[in-house]
Formats: sequence, C-alpha cells, structure tokens
Amino acid sequence: MSLTVQDAIQELTNNPTAYATIDALRALANQVSVEATGDVTVLYSGRLSDGTSTSDLIKNMLASGENIKVIDKTPVAEFLTSDEFLEAVGNIYGVELKDMQNENFSHPAKDWLFDAKNGPWADASYRFAMDAFGDVRVIAPEANITRVFGATELPALLANDNVTAIEGIPKADLLKLGSPEAIFEAIKVASFQHLAYTGLHYDKDATHATDDFLHEITDTENYLAQHPEANGRIKKVLDTLTDDQKAIYKAFAEAITGSPHGLSAGGKLLNKLGVVGGLMGFALAYSDAASAAESGDTEQAKEIMAQWAVDETGSVTGEALGTAVGGIAVALLAAAGAVVSAPVAAVIIVGGSLVGGFFGGDAATDLYELLKDKDENDRLDLIDKLADLLFGDEGGTELPDDLNGDALTFIPAFEHDDIVETAKTDIAWRYALKQLNPFVISDISYEQHNTDGALDLYDPETGEGRLTEQWLNDRARFVVLVAKASENSTPDPLLSLNYFKDITDEKELGMPVGTNQTIFGSDEADAIEGGALIDHLYGGESNDTLTGNSGNDYLEGGLSDDTYIINEADGVDTLLDIDGQVSILYKGEPLSGGLRVAENTWVSADHLTTYTLSGDTLFINENIQIQDFIRGDLLALLPKSL
Repeated sequence: MSLTVQDAIQELTNNPTAYATIDALRALANQVSVEATGDVTVLYSGRLSDGTSTSDLIKNMLASGENIKVIDKTPVAEFLTSDEFLEAVGNIYGVELKDMQNENFSHPAKDWLFDAKNGPWADASYRFAMDAFGDVRVIAPEANITRVFGATELPALLANDNVTAIEGIPKADLLKLGSPEAIFEAIKVASFQHLAYTGLHYDKDATHATDDFLHEITDTENYLAQHPEANGRIKKVLDTLTDDQKAIYKAFAEAITGSPHGLSAGGKLLNKLGVVGGLMGFALAYSDAASAAESGDTEQAKEIMAQWAVDETGSVTGEALGTAVGGIAVALLAAAGAVVSAPVAAVIIVGGSLVGGFFGGDAATDLYELLKDKDENDRLDLIDKLADLLFGDEGGTELPDDLNGDALTFIPAFEHDDIVETAKTDIAWRYALKQLNPFVISDISYEQHNTDGALDLYDPETGEGRLTEQWLNDRARFVVLVAKASENSTPDPLLSLNYFKDITDEKELGMPVGTNQTIFGSDEADAIEGGALIDHLYGGESNDTLTGNSGNDYLEGGLSDDTYIINEADGVDTLLDIDGQVSILYKGEPLSGGLRVAENTWVSADHLTTYTLSGDTLFINENIQIQDFIRGDLLALLPKSL
C-alpha cells in the first residue's frame, strides 16, 4: 500500500535516525504513490529547440489548466521536493537546506538526487512510467539518452504492457528497431516534429497550441492536410537550428530511407516510422528550398526539392508515407505565399505526389514498381516530365482541374500494336510517346502542350499534322525500352540488334555499331547519319540533314528545309517529308528532275536517273522511294507534259 505525502513526511519527522542513509531515504520515497490524474500522460526531458526548459513548459501548461498526467502532479514529486526530504538529504551530505533548494547549487547531494538511474527521482520516474497506459506523449526534442528519460523512463515504457504507443509511434514498431539508441532517436524526432508543426509554446499570457499537440498531431498526415500553415511553422524552427542539430534530424531521415535491416520489418518499412522519417526529410528539404527561393536562387530551390523526391520516390519510405506527402504538398501551396516560387512549388507537388502516392490505387503500385530500381538520373528525369505535363513549361502551381489520380496508365503494360493504335486516337498517348514518358495521364487537357500542332497526327491526304504512323511505331518501341531500362536490369534482347537515340533528351539505348539504328532529331539543325543496316532517321523542327548509308533505310525529315543524302551503294531508302520542303543529294549531286517520257515516268537529261510515280509514291532508280509525293519542292522538278 502506498504512502501519502503526509504519511511519508510524518514518518521522516518522527524517525529521523531511521533515515540517516541515502538507501533508507530512497526506500521511503519508493513507498509514496505515483498516481496522478490527467487525460494524457506526458513525459518530458531537456530543452526545446529554442532553449526553453521543458520543465518550464510543463509548469505553464499546468498553470493554464491543461489536464495532463505528469510526474509533477504525483504525491512522490511533492515528497521529493518537500523541505523535510531535502533537509534529510542535506543532513546526510552536510549541506544546508537553502543550498538544497537552490536549483543552481552543484554538489554530490544533488547528483544523487537527480541521478538518471540510481536516485530517488529516477525511481519515481520509473514507477510513473510503469503506471502509464495508452499513448504516452513525450516532449523531448533535445533530450540526452543518458538522462532520466533515456536511461530510465523509456525502458520502463517499453516494458509496460499497458503502453501501446510512444509519441504516436506504435510500441510494437519501436521494439522492432532493436537498439535502445534507435528507439530513442525515433521518439526524439517525432517529438521535435509534433512540437514544431503545432507550435506548442508559452508566453506571459498563456500556453498556446496545447490542444493541437495533445490531441491532434499524432494523426500527422490528417493534421498537416488540414493545417498547411504547420509547414511554415516547422520551417521557422528549422531555420533556427544549428548545422549540428539539423545533421541529427537529417541522419535519422536518411536512416529511415536507406536502412535495409534495422528500420524495416519483413522487407517493408514500419509504417508510422516511415511517415516520421519521410516527413522529417520533406520538412528539411522544403526548409532549404524555401530559403534558397527567398534568396533568389530558384534553380537551387528546385534542385533541392527534386533531389528530395528522387531520394524518396520508389523507396520503402515513399511506400510507407501513403498519401501523406502528396496531400500535404498540395495543401502547402495554399499557405506558401510568395515564399515558394512556381517552379519550386511544382516540384514540391510532383515530388510529393510521387512519394505520397497521389496517383492512387493500382497506379501508385505500378509507379512504385517502375521507379524502385531506376537510377537517380532516371527518377529525376521522370519527375521533370511529370512537372512539365501537369504544370507546363511556365511551372504553374495549380493541379489541373480535371486531374483524376486514378487515371495514370503505364505504357509498358501494353503490347506494341495496342500502344500504336491507342496513340492514333488519344493525344495523351501521343504526348507520352513524344516525351518518352512511360506513363499516360489521359483525363487532363493537352491544349497547352499542342499549341503548335506538334501532337497532331499526320494526314497524307491533306499534308496536315506532324506525327506519322511510322513515327508512332518506332517511338512506341523506344518508350517501352526506356521504361524497362535501369542500371540494375538485364538488357532487353531487342537491344542486341537495335540502337535507339533521342537527340533532344540525350537518351540512347543499345550499341550504335552493328545494329539497326532509330534516331530522333531535335528542334535544332541536326546532321543524322545511319549505319550499315536498316535505319530509321527522324529530323525535327529545323533544317536537318539525313544520311541513311547502307541498308534499306527510312528517312523522315519533319518541318523546314531538309536535305537527304543518298549514295549509289545504299540500299532501298524510303523518304517521307511532311511539308515537302526538301533537297535530295543523289550520288553527291542534287536531283534536278527530268523530262516526262511516259504517263508516270521521267528521265533526267543525262539519262542516268529515272523517276516513276506510282500512286503517291515516287520511285527514283528503284533504290529511292519518296512517300506522299504530291506536294512540295520536288513536284516542281517533274513537268506534267510529255
């Protein structure tokens, strides 16, 4: 049966000689009750990040009428701070009462009193922790593991079957971390996050944000979605930290992301710990990015957020975050104001959407599988592509109104012929092929991406449009190979015979020697040359020069004045120039046309070149085929009259 404070003081007063040793005093204190009332059990240790004493914060919370269960409210705390007990300790050590009451007084008597493991306060703290139940809250962002919380209270909480969670993290998950140090750090980070997000503090008038901290923040994802301004609060706190303090939190976030053993269970990251670590990394990255944007370095800010997304996307942390970061990233923009520039905000949303599984259901799983084995450059490239698709080149900050997170389709899941047929009728698929995106978002407007008609299908009847059926076929093969390629994957057998290159994206797959080459040009004036086998060469928007060389090649120039170089030893080359603005160098000389000698036949003046028109295809000496030969410069070379 426990003693009341009055009982213990009376025992000490009536029998002073019985308590002339520290062991006797300690035994007496251990008989005093640790019971206390309160809705929420709160343990505390050390200082807040701004240097405020956590003890002072608790005192102010109690003074404000908060119904918390803390050791300060227990009978044993009242006994240990009583004049009678302090005087008894002083008598043993030869110290006056006034010195024992002085908080700044340093002496072995005080050392024993507050010893982290073997003093009366440690005993009381252990019993108080063993008396706790449910989710125990911890205010200890700067705690030291050698002090009472780390050395005594935390082991007690972990041993207490009635405690289900500590600072919002299920105890079962904490125990799977293994080492006491890892558990301690996880709780510290969670405590820091919850304090910083809610802004719990006190001033001369009152204590603020106590309800948010005590009753809302442990459901962190929901809290941040409803309170986007919390991201601004944690940024302010992070901005005040020293580099050493930030390093501690960064190390924890990185450990959560990268540890294959200690922080994972059964191959899958512990869910709540994943959220804690992932959000810590997000907060640190966002803080650094916002600071860079404030200083005018938008590119650096964008790079910071993109790098964060690269690190997290496809990781087990990203899987554990669920929809948290995606929702937070979107909500954040409403509170960001001028702090975050549009390009940075776009990357925050895209990175958050990727990491947080904004594209829900099966699509989120497919996205995770697509990215988890990619190297950093490939993931960064995909993030940029998503940002461009959703927000355009100018980098707006609003998600498209018609965006449905479930409408994310993955091209590699389809057969080649199905991809081509779908692209013929769906501009979203044509955009994906043009950008080499392995994904399609089909429920948004593509008007901003097609202002110049670059995504329109080529119509041989009218000559309108850009994208030919052959281009769709070759691009479909390329995008599937890009999606499959990663630094750890086995090369696709198709690449042993074929080489693909996109000059704009500087993307190439396969070997350019001894293979069939498919090369796509850029908007610049490109000189594109094939190899000895069957090549497909595509010009871009400028004046290109295409040389097929040996083999039966397909050459497509695109817009502007293109030049095709055909040599005598080449195979049968097929040419298609969608605007007909074209020059052909045949055996080193430009084709000069000829005289009409039959209904569909022309012969050059030197009788070395014969032109034969069959339908819309012009054959030149049987080794050059010009498709859709009904318009453009070459038509003028062939007079209509015999």
